[in-house]
Amino acid sequence: KYKCDYVCELGVDKGENFLNMIAHNPKVAVAIDSWIEDGVTSRNDGHHSQEELDNMYKYFKSSVQNKLFVQIIRDYTFNAVKQFSDDYFDFVYVDADHSAEACYIDIVNWYPKVKPGKFLVGHDYRRRFGVPSAVNKFIEENNLELIRFGHSNWAVIKT
Repeated sequence: KYKCDYVCELGVDKGENFLNMIAHNPKVAVAIDSWIEDGVTSRNDGHHSQEELDNMYKYFKSSVQNKLFVQIIRDYTFNAVKQFSDDYFDFVYVDADHSAEACYIDIVNWYPKVKPGKFLVGHDYRRRFGVPSAVNKFIEENNLELIRFGHSNWAVIKT
């Protein structure tokens, strides 16, 4: 419906949301997650062990192995962003590090990667995370309109 042929998710976990995002078989779908237990709780809010994260990664890889349009990047979002040109994606879903500082950096870094008129979307717009303050700060600084949907999703349309 919205012609989202180039999509990306930051923070894939086991991939349930990613698989829903790509049900329409886009041209390119990029999945980015570190799947690393580095002691930063906001990046691993499920408190998974490294073994569990490795198993999530393996499970996710196997779930998309026949989808040739999927690219998996096992890295931090602030590193992976450097691989993409501005105005590349139709849809970027932000759900990685939930701290206010890191979420804000993801939004600032990934917003330019979205094509004008397309979507930067995210999850966990809830009080117990730093996401709302990061989103609100970015929206205010850039005079954008916040779109809320579902119980904790947010979106902006790139101007």
